[in-house]
Amino acid sequence: MPLIRTVPTKLAAVATAFLLSLGAGAAQGKGEVGAETSVAGTTEYGAYLAGRYAERESDFRTAAILLAKVLEEKPEDHRLRQRAFLLSLTAGLYDQAIRLARELEETGQNGLTLSGELLAAEAILEGRYDEAKEQLTAIRRSAMARYSVPLALGWTEQGLGDTDAAVAALQELDDESGFQRLRSLHQGLILEAGGRLDEAGERFAAVTEEPTDGPLRAVRASGLLLERQGRKDEARALYDGFLEKNQSVFALENDLRRLDEGGDVPYLVDGPAGGLSDGLYHLASGIRPNADSFALAYARLSLYLDPDNVLSRLLVGEVLEDRGRYREAIEEFNQIDRNSSYSWQARLSEADSLEQLDELDDAVALLEEMAAERGDRYEPLVRIGTFMHSRKRYKDAVDAFDRALARIAELDSQDWILLYRRGMALERSKQWPRAEKDFLKALELQPDQPYVLNYLGYSWIEQGLYFDRAEDMLRKAVSLRENDGYIVDSLGWVLYRLGRYDEAVGHLEDAVQLLPQDPVINDHLGDAYWRVGRKHEARFQWERALHLEPEEEGMIGKIEEKLRSGLGQPEEAKAKD
Repeated sequence: MPLIRTVPTKLAAVATAFLLSLGAGAAQGKGEVGAETSVAGTTEYGAYLAGRYAERESDFRTAAILLAKVLEEKPEDHRLRQRAFLLSLTAGLYDQAIRLARELEETGQNGLTLSGELLAAEAILEGRYDEAKEQLTAIRRSAMARYSVPLALGWTEQGLGDTDAAVAALQELDDESGFQRLRSLHQGLILEAGGRLDEAGERFAAVTEEPTDGPLRAVRASGLLLERQGRKDEARALYDGFLEKNQSVFALENDLRRLDEGGDVPYLVDGPAGGLSDGLYHLASGIRPNADSFALAYARLSLYLDPDNVLSRLLVGEVLEDRGRYREAIEEFNQIDRNSSYSWQARLSEADSLEQLDELDDAVALLEEMAAERGDRYEPLVRIGTFMHSRKRYKDAVDAFDRALARIAELDSQDWILLYRRGMALERSKQWPRAEKDFLKALELQPDQPYVLNYLGYSWIEQGLYFDRAEDMLRKAVSLRENDGYIVDSLGWVLYRLGRYDEAVGHLEDAVQLLPQDPVINDHLGDAYWRVGRKHEARFQWERALHLEPEEEGMIGKIEEKLRSGLGQPEEAKAKD
């Protein structure tokens, strides 16, 4: 992993040397977390540079600790205090974040809404609802605070025992805010907490036109309410109806098991703190991926209110994973209880992080354990197949996909992707007859699937098979994905193989524009240029293809030969039956 990405060379060098001297995480790469950062005896300048560099590497914990230390030497720097606060909250360093939020409030220089929201959350947790209300009322309604503050005020009013005021507070999430579903769900939860069960049910029903269409939280809220009202058959019908439309969802399995075995019916949220935690999770997930820094901050605020909020825990792990902080992501996933309905997704994500850390054996061992645990689920085996394919272990990939597909009693339209993936692995492992069958079956399930059309059409071209049919497939694929460089290249290449060089050039030029860094596409364009007499441009494209370091076996030698001797006379392309 390169140490220098988004910071100037001098800054990176200074920061990296400083972090290495501390053993801090940002200098270790791939999301490794180092020892507790110590800044004793270090310079303020070095700590600042290292902190900013750690932040750019998404090592928020190291950055928060270092910038807070710098702040001790520069207590008048309010912008630095704001930065240190945001990093502390993002890293989940709640004690430090609360201390900095109080300092921001005391100085009167605070332009952040999150610091006020954290102090209000602290008051809610401690049952100081009057103080929380005062804090929230003073927060400027800008950015995400337009949505988070009404939620917080609603649950604060419920903590004060005023259900009507709580419901009214959420009306600020109007129909144009994009959060009307969230408003209806939480108004229902507040009404339920106030003992007004019939009204709560009406709010839950308002979330969607059809109860089984979700979202999942609304389905669970409605189902749990029905169970508490003794209407278990209706609850079961609701759960079963949802699962029929969402077969990969695990979250209702515990509810169905409880209906069969008996037991206390839980509430979807636990009190004002749990309710606000749930709402903040939905806000955080709603702003990903366009604002994942704020999503992470709000997910951390949600976890402060309820450390057992598995949805927020998953979200934190996923954002860290996206940022390349794989060790930290795994720490989050590991905190989700195995008995949770979301443990399955957490472990799949953990396997992804392990694979990114090049710990393939551990990733596969985890997935094999999951596959043995649930003989009716194929997702772990698909993950194994995907990992093996990415490492060019195609026969191992085929084996994993074989085992995954064996678990499906009857293929339906969504299973085209499994056949497509196995088909690619079969083609790469030189088992073309089986691969062709998978691609054709995938097209039975999804007749206009552009990626299958492209892969099968291109494979036929390379083998001299069914040119006319391949051309039709590729034209169809291009019409569906006209901005996909690989698919556009495939059409250009079939035209080249058919000797229609002028037509081929136009498509291959488009493909190079879409994917200028792909060596194969540049090589194809070079061949087409040569055939139409543009030999200087052909050599330029071949040189470029070599510069892009092609990985395909034998490709470098073939390009070097073309640079020495050009292309010979074209052979007449004849498709085999």
